[in-house]
Amino acid sequence: MPKEALSVPFEIIVVAGPDFISDAARQAWEDAQLKLIGPLGAEELDDTAAARCGGVLLDLGLDAGVLYALSERLLRLSTPFLFVINSKNTPSRVQPFLLNECEEDMRNIVDALALDGVDVSTRPLH
Repeated sequence: MPKEALSVPFEIIVVAGPDFISDAARQAWEDAQLKLIGPLGAEELDDTAAARCGGVLLDLGLDAGVLYALSERLLRLSTPFLFVINSKNTPSRVQPFLLNECEEDMRNIVDALALDGVDVSTRPLH
């Protein structure tokens, strides 16, 4: 994703385990002017930060009850969110969003967050 792809940098919060984001993925997102915050544990997600960010990515490997509670919270906050994995090796019948350094996968995530009806470019950075 070229730097000129976005006119304004924005932040995306990642709720996942501590090793979920590879160094290569984080660098690729930063190069595209997309700041990944986290990974945070589910209990660390602050409502104010979630409401102000461009969106939240939830690790599909988290406990189902935790994912349900987080998604309910984010819906109440009108915060766009997606369920993601970080490896194509994750067994799944469907193809979830992939958080990595691949330009196409990055674009898919940004496009899906934008389609949620929120103009993420107008949300202030922290």
